[in-house]
Parts: sequence; C-alpha cells; structure tokens
Amino acid sequence: MSDKYILDKDGKPQHVSDLLEWARAFETMDRQIANTIIDNRVRVSTVFLGIDHAYNPDSDPILFETMVFGGKEDGFQDRYSTKEEAIAGHKEVVERLMGFWTKQRLETVLEFMYKYKIKPFRSKLSLKLDLINNK
Repeated sequence: MSDKYILDKDGKPQHVSDLLEWARAFETMDRQIANTIIDNRVRVSTVFLGIDHAYNPDSDPILFETMVFGGKEDGFQDRYSTKEEAIAGHKEVVERLMGFWTKQRLETVLEFMYKYKIKPFRSKLSLKLDLINNK
C-alpha cells in the first residue's frame, strides 16, 4: 500500500502510488479541514496530511492532524485516520480550550468592561456567555 494520499472530489482520502500524480494534486488541493481562532491569540488548525503518519504498517493510515498554535497548549497535536475523526477531534480541542471561559470569568470580565465602558469584544464575550448558558 502506498504511503501517499490525495483527497478525491468528495474529500475522501485515496491512496496513490505515483509520486508525480501525488505532487500535482497536493499542490492545489485544499487541505484545510477546520480552522478556529480563539480570542485572537490561539489558533486550532486541522489539516489533511497527505502522507500516512502511522508507525505500524498494519494499522489504519494516519492522514489528518489537529494542532494548537499559541496559548498554554501551544504545540499540542493529535492525529486521526478519518476526516470524521479529525472534525470531532478539532471540536474537542476547541471546546477544551474554550473551557477557560467559565461563566464566572465571563461575568467578571463583562462587569469590568461595562463599568469602565470598554466596548471592544463585548459582543464576543456576550456570545460566549450565551453559549455557556446554552442559549
């Protein structure tokens, strides 16, 4: 089995054995699966790798990766075999990082901002508070 993969028109990984075919496809394909910016400081990115990163040749190929850039978890990464796993993993990482914004912290920040009439990010913080309250 080849260690090189491309995404077909439906976004499904397909193995290829020809290096030139892989390189031509890889040059133009959109490899970004998900990209989330948290508070303008932390980015969570999930991409299609295009090369099998599995160490065990008998295991499923590892073709997707989520990485964190910035913040306390800068450099964190996790890898997946399927696009569905990668999307679920991306969501899990984002939710974990967003856990920093507890209801109490958000309320404290909002009170401070309202008290001192600070307007930037108010709508973002209000939205996060709504999400925490499941509105």
